[in-house]
Amino acid sequence: MESLPTVRILGLPLYNGPAPHAVDWIMEHGGLMTVPSAPCMILASRNPAFFDAMASSRLILPDSGYMTLIWRLRRGERINRVSGYEFLEYFLPHAELREPGALFRIEPGEPDAAIHTAFLRDQGIPATQDDHYLAPMYPRDKVEDPALLERILERRPKYVLINLGGGVQEFLGAYLQRGWQARYPGERVPSLLCTGGAIGFFSASQVRIPRWADRLFLGWLVRTLSDPKRFGPRFARSFVLGTILLRWGARRPHS
Repeated sequence: MESLPTVRILGLPLYNGPAPHAVDWIMEHGGLMTVPSAPCMILASRNPAFFDAMASSRLILPDSGYMTLIWRLRRGERINRVSGYEFLEYFLPHAELREPGALFRIEPGEPDAAIHTAFLRDQGIPATQDDHYLAPMYPRDKVEDPALLERILERRPKYVLINLGGGVQEFLGAYLQRGWQARYPGERVPSLLCTGGAIGFFSASQVRIPRWADRLFLGWLVRTLSDPKRFGPRFARSFVLGTILLRWGARRPHS
């Protein structure tokens, strides 16, 4: 299998290459893809179970602009940040998604599902009631869903878009990957894409982020200005990642 250019950060191999190549690779090879934000990298440094879920990824995209900036200042090594926004920008136009049943979505609730369904149909991507699943509120200590797993095993989609929050979707993606491998050993696993709320930036279920803002690592600022009470504290807590990176670098924390 073709190897990918990576850089090891906090014990995890993060992809370090252009977004189009990442899209083509995960579409061809399948498996779990995670796109950790700064809060997810912090969680991986503190929670061994979450680290293991992340480590089971076939592809980990460096979504955090703050992380890539700190890494460059600390190591002098440039990392090509690939956000969930940028990934979907290249992923959604692919012709394979126009095949009925190729794309399956895991949604946080009916309002988001309805908006995303309408958006995908506008893009020429088939989207019916059978093409998505409304996820329940999973307990943080046990993210498993036998009903969802069975549905995916039966439908056998090529691509599964997991539109849930960070810290949950990675556990769920790892669970689905294990379940598929147990049922169909040796077969290509569907591309399990943990892009979280990124589809909302296109469908307008979340505040739209201009492309220039994403390129300049300012998506966090746009979201904070749109809802300071919700996003302000979240992004403020992310700054501790700089201290973690300075201390551990490429090593897995507490290993």
